[in-house]
Amino acid sequence: MRIRCKNRAWGFPLVVAFMILTAGCGTSGAATVAPTPMIPATAPANVEQVRRLAWVQVSTGPFRTAAIREDGTLWAWGRGGVGDGTTTSRSRPTRIGTATNWTSVSLGNGYAMATRSDGTLWAWGTNIFSRFGDGTRTTRHAPIRIGTAADWAFVAAGNNYTVAIRRDGSLWAWGQNIAGQIGDGTRTDRIFPTRVGTETNWASVSASWFHGGHSTLAIREDGSLWAWGSNRLGQLGDGTTIHRDTPVRIGMDTNWATVSIAVSHAVAVRTDGTLWTWGVNPNGELGDGTTVNRNIPTRIGTATNWTLAVAGVLHTVAITTDGELWAWGDNEHGQLGDGTTTSRNTPVQIAAERTWAYASAGLWDTVAITTDGELWAWGQNNFGQLGDGTTTRRLTPIRVLAP
Repeated sequence: MRIRCKNRAWGFPLVVAFMILTAGCGTSGAATVAPTPMIPATAPANVEQVRRLAWVQVSTGPFRTAAIREDGTLWAWGRGGVGDGTTTSRSRPTRIGTATNWTSVSLGNGYAMATRSDGTLWAWGTNIFSRFGDGTRTTRHAPIRIGTAADWAFVAAGNNYTVAIRRDGSLWAWGQNIAGQIGDGTRTDRIFPTRVGTETNWASVSASWFHGGHSTLAIREDGSLWAWGSNRLGQLGDGTTIHRDTPVRIGMDTNWATVSIAVSHAVAVRTDGTLWTWGVNPNGELGDGTTVNRNIPTRIGTATNWTLAVAGVLHTVAITTDGELWAWGDNEHGQLGDGTTTSRNTPVQIAAERTWAYASAGLWDTVAITTDGELWAWGQNNFGQLGDGTTTRRLTPIRVLAP
């Protein structure tokens, strides 16, 4: 979702239900976010049995999950290399470091990027193509700071590249550039953050983050949608299969609110609450009732109450304004969460008894946060990526508890 302040929109993927947006926004234009008051230090020792700290943001990548709690702490679990300084797999949330000012985290293909409230940028995992942006290819098992800049607002980890927005609205990218996914007009890999164009009105950005993903989608403050990189399967949505080395505008609409891409299909929501998808569709991941690929945005259904939609590798998840969660696409591993392994080519409601606020769709799993800050997960769990202390696959949502 986007937070608007002084006519600037930022792509902070936070559940606003657990944040207070203050009136003062500062000269940078970034929204000031104050956390809900914490449990006092004098609270009874068993207070966590009554109220656990809320989860405010979560990201899932191949076999790993990372999330932030309302106290600004960062937690991760799944396949070894979650960022705790070891290569040990974790089947329950494990705290990463001691910092209490994490604001966003994004998992890519074997690495992670994150921002803190002081505007610093951090990375860990494997560093092929210098996708950290630190000029090296050194693997890191714990977060390291990237550069000295302290004005990063949002970051999206991709397959072998990274894209990020600074507080002045400028867009930056680095890492592999085999299909023009950096967006700087070349196919040259970049080992340090490289500015994309000269515009200062970028609001949000999404990077394709799984094997074969080389496409980038972004929204500007004026609500226009832009795309670049690989377009072999029409995933950019411009009606062609031509790769783009610089951002190209998708249509002329100015009411795009959110956009998400994982590999070769994309999903977006407009400010009027309509839902749109495009790209490949062999598993019904577009949700239009067919398995036909689409190379332009195609409206899904007639509903006008969609607020958030995220693309997984082969499935899609979306949330409505009244907190309903819907999923569709491939379901071989139970990633839709409907209690079956049957794929769906139209949206099916998941866990109707709960009210949902935020979701992240992964490879074969899904994680989501309810409006009261509970974290739930379902799907494949072979490395403990669901965080329930087991490696058992789950066909319906199971709650994730942290220490």
